[in-house]
Amino acid sequence: MGIIGSAFVGYNRVYGVGENRGFIPTSGLVMAASPTRRLVDSYTGPLIRVREDGGDAEQDIGFDANGDLDTASLLSFCGSNMGYVKVIYNQVGSEHLFQVGWPEQPYIVDNGVLRTSNGKPAPFYNFGGEMVSNKVVNNIDDKTVFANFETISNSSGGAVLDLDMDATIAVLPANKSYAIFNKGNAKISTNGASYITTAGTAPASQLMSVWQDGVSLEDAADFKMYLNGTYIPRTSGTAGDILNGNGKHYFGFSRALGGISLYGYLQDILIYNTALSDANRSGIETNINQYYSIY
Repeated sequence: MGIIGSAFVGYNRVYGVGENRGFIPTSGLVMAASPTRRLVDSYTGPLIRVREDGGDAEQDIGFDANGDLDTASLLSFCGSNMGYVKVIYNQVGSEHLFQVGWPEQPYIVDNGVLRTSNGKPAPFYNFGGEMVSNKVVNNIDDKTVFANFETISNSSGGAVLDLDMDATIAVLPANKSYAIFNKGNAKISTNGASYITTAGTAPASQLMSVWQDGVSLEDAADFKMYLNGTYIPRTSGTAGDILNGNGKHYFGFSRALGGISLYGYLQDILIYNTALSDANRSGIETNINQYYSIY
């Protein structure tokens, strides 16, 4: 089963490996995307679309009886070739993560070998791999965002996601990004204001959450970041208001600091257009951690 299924009105049942983990809210869930597992029990579509580089054929790959990525079908399709991820499907909406340009597609099969993180299948973003989606939230909206990822030993680690990536990078200023997770550090930068948390720089598997209830970076009660379930206060940066942009969401890339790409893996992405309660936020973090054994 996926982590989200039918339960009480307004809530979804959360599952781990075959056992009940509790309930999380359905209200406000606008993105549930994972290349690794089915997140929503009612979802019947594929998890990813993959291109093999032997003949550039493409195929949707779904999930097995346990709700995990059907790696048997994936490896059979790719053979001894590279398997690049073209689409990661949003299981609660039509705004999917996609990348039509083959040089930017992350790969999940490396010459016939499955790439993994936390012991689970995961696309590898190799300094240039990136996925894009149309916006499901705006900067000024209340929101709660979850992303689990692994950065590889490198001087920068790279950007995990940017929720306000303008389509024309060269024209607009580079200080208008949102939610940059960089090798254990998190950075929010909008219109010159920034909120930076220094949570550690060791490359590792991590789960980061962003919670926003308001449009100011100045008020700690309006904006919070969590690393592996623990609140991380701001350690530097200039306070200011969060402004709204007209861009797209980027995954595995941000134009902050002149443009940085992820060198590592990205798995579950959950985005709510509401500020979840602490109990609901913690429940989602617990499920992701139990599935991936992150911390």
